[in-house]
Amino acid sequence: MVKISVVMPVYNAEQFIKRAIDSVYKQTFKDVEIVCVDDGSTDNSVQILEELKKQNDAINIIQQENSGSGKARNNGIDNAEGEYVAFLDADDIFVDEDALEKMYNYGAKNNADMIGGNLLRVNNDDELEENFNYASGNYMFFSDESEVQPEDYGIPWAFYKNIFKTSFLNENNIRFPDLLRGQDPVFLSEILTKIDKIYAVNTNLYGYYYNATGQSNDKINTTDKKRDYLMHYKQSFDVLDANNFTQMSDDYKETFISILKIKERNHDDEYVKILFEVFPDIDQYFRKDTYPYSYLSILRPSEKSDTTVDIDKLLEQKEEFINTTLTNNEFIELDKIIEYNNNLEKVKDDEVFIQKSYSQINDRHNKEQKEYEEIKDDMDKLSDEISKLEKSNNEILSSNAWKYTKFLRDIKHHLK
Repeated sequence: MVKISVVMPVYNAEQFIKRAIDSVYKQTFKDVEIVCVDDGSTDNSVQILEELKKQNDAINIIQQENSGSGKARNNGIDNAEGEYVAFLDADDIFVDEDALEKMYNYGAKNNADMIGGNLLRVNNDDELEENFNYASGNYMFFSDESEVQPEDYGIPWAFYKNIFKTSFLNENNIRFPDLLRGQDPVFLSEILTKIDKIYAVNTNLYGYYYNATGQSNDKINTTDKKRDYLMHYKQSFDVLDANNFTQMSDDYKETFISILKIKERNHDDEYVKILFEVFPDIDQYFRKDTYPYSYLSILRPSEKSDTTVDIDKLLEQKEEFINTTLTNNEFIELDKIIEYNNNLEKVKDDEVFIQKSYSQINDRHNKEQKEYEEIKDDMDKLSDEISKLEKSNNEILSSNAWKYTKFLRDIKHHLK
C-alpha cells in the first residue's frame, strides 16, 4: 500500500500536465502514486500521460467520458491505493519539495484524518505570489505544527491545500457532489463538519496558477453551470447549518452576496431567475437582520411580474436612500418596497417610495434644527449679558471718581 495517492483530474491540459507531474516527482516523499483521471480530453493529454507513464510506472491513467472535474476526482478516490489522498489539478503544481513529507509524517504520527498546509498563487511567469485570501481572512494560514478546530478554518475554500485519510473519506462516504461548478466547498464542508481537528503544518503545499485556464467566474457561462454554481452554495449552507457551524456558514453567506454583486451577474436576468429557483425561500437561509437578506430581498422578482429591478440603476438613482437606510446595519425590509415597484420607472414616480426613503433624513434634520435653535438661544442670551457688562464697564470708566477708576483707565490705556 502506497502512502499518498495524488488524484489529478485532466481535461485538455496538454500544455500543463508535465509541469504538474514534475512537481510531484520533485517531492522528497517518494511513496506516492499519481492517479490521473482523463475527463474525455480531445487534445493530446492522454498521449502525453502515456509517455510519462513509460518513464514512471507510479502513474495510473483512468479514462472516463466528459463528466466534470468532480466526478473525475471521485473516480480517482475510488481507485486510490494510498493511505492518504492529495489533490492536484493538471494546471497547478506542488510548491515546497518537502511539503508532502512534512504533512504525511505529522499526520501519521497523530493518526490524522486531515492535515492542512498552505497555498501560494503563481502567475504566468512562474513567479510565486502571496495568497490574498490569508490577508482577507477568508481561511486560515497555518503558521506552525498545531491542532486546529475545524470550526476555525474559515470559508470552506482551497480543499487542495490539505490532504485527507482515504479510509476517512470512504467510511463517511464523502465525495464531490455531481455539480458542474462549485463542488469543492461542498466537499470540504462535509469533511470539516465530520473531523475532530485539523493537524496543521507550516508548509506551502499548493501553487495555484490563477491565470492558467481563465478566471473561475468566466467559466460560469451556461444555464446548467449557473444553476450548479448557485446550488453549491445551498448545499454548503445545508451542511454547515445542519452541523451548527454557524460562523462559517454566516461568513460564506456574506461571501455569497459579494460574489452575486459582480456587475455581470446583476445584469443577468437568467442568473437572477435561477437564483430564486435555487433559493425560493430566502427566510430559510438568511436572517432578516442581516445584509444578505436585505440584498436578496431587493433582487427578488415581483410575484406579479417576471421583471426584476436593476439593482445597479436603483442604487445609482436612489443613492441617498440606500445610504440613509442601510448604514450601520440599519436594515429595512426592502422587499416590501419592491413589491410596489416592478421596474425602475415606477420607482422614480412612486411618491410613497420617495417619502419613505427620505423620512429618516427629515427626522434627523428636524432633530438637528431643534438643537441648532437651542444653541442659538443660548448664544443670544450670552450676547445680552456681554452687552450689559460692556455698558457697566463704560459707565465705570467714565466716572469722575478718579480714585476708584484710575486703575481701570490705566489698563485700558495699556491695552491700546
